[in-house]
Amino acid sequence: MIDRPQDRFWVTPEQKLMLTAALCDGDTALAAWHAWRRAVDGRALDAASLRLAGLLRENMLRLGVEDPILSGMKDDFRLSWYHNQQLLHRLRAVLTKLHAAGIAVILLKGCHLAVSYYDNIALRPMADLDILVRYRDWPQVMAVLTGDGWEPVMPIQGPPLRDPLASGCNAVALSKDGVELDVHGSPFHECLDPEPLEPLWAAAVPVDLGGVTALGLGAADLMVHGFAHGVRMNVVGPIRCVADAVMILRREPEFDWDRLALTTLRLGLRAPVLAGLAVLAELMPDRVPPQIQARLCATPPSLVERIEWYARSRDGLQGPGVRFGIVARLTSGLPLHRRLPASLTLLRSIFGARNLADTAWIGLRKTLKMLRHLV
Repeated sequence: MIDRPQDRFWVTPEQKLMLTAALCDGDTALAAWHAWRRAVDGRALDAASLRLAGLLRENMLRLGVEDPILSGMKDDFRLSWYHNQQLLHRLRAVLTKLHAAGIAVILLKGCHLAVSYYDNIALRPMADLDILVRYRDWPQVMAVLTGDGWEPVMPIQGPPLRDPLASGCNAVALSKDGVELDVHGSPFHECLDPEPLEPLWAAAVPVDLGGVTALGLGAADLMVHGFAHGVRMNVVGPIRCVADAVMILRREPEFDWDRLALTTLRLGLRAPVLAGLAVLAELMPDRVPPQIQARLCATPPSLVERIEWYARSRDGLQGPGVRFGIVARLTSGLPLHRRLPASLTLLRSIFGARNLADTAWIGLRKTLKMLRHLV
């Protein structure tokens, strides 16, 4: 399977077949398997499909399929198990330090999903660790982690993370002994205002990490986060977040769809969540209520959301469209006479500009580039 840049935003036909073969049952899974097998025909899997290899292998073996390609996935499965065990061991050490300092932490993404929703942690490959802390705890968090040997992957520029309005930053990556730890003040690149994030903390659930208890996002919030983070231009693409959503629904027979809708609308994330739900509904038509999609469609996305959605399909979460969204969201409640200075200060931090003149010039160039793409 050829890894083409234009395919990294959406689920390709081959990936949809792989999803069906890995996650469905009986004749549906077997038919998808044979179609997928003809499509790949021994070619190397793309980076996104490799993330599903463990699930595919397990499901096909359960259905009695024998194929050399499944045997070849066995070593990858073992390596995933070993790597995830190492990451979780490091995570337990981090949580022990932060809990001792009285800092509340929520687990995000793979480290929560692998432990709570997958039958075997090897079935959910992880590349790094992701945790969520409150912005107000940022100075203490950094003191604890840097004191334990964690160092920023990139120099931290601008104001500290505890002030999202001035930094425009939702997370900072730290590293120690080759392991990356992403410390988030917000799970969402677009939504940095601490107030709308507080309900995530109120609905967090306990997660047992084998001797260390932590918090994880509630099931509905976790699915919203998966779609918001995963449906974008990315080398892995959205295939992984769809598989995660299936696993969540399997473990949550009383899944709170109202909660998913409320979180999506409150944070202004209709576009990526609706896109993810569309694929999920094809895989699990009996579990995704049509009225939920209708409810989300009833409120049209704002102009800011539309620009962010356009940027996701071309520049991921780092393009000028998403950055424009960050500025517009964070300054929307300010009076007009304060909005422009706050926007320029925020953009200066995001761009790493030396002064306001450089900020304006960089902003103009990025805006013109985005308009050229639009035309």
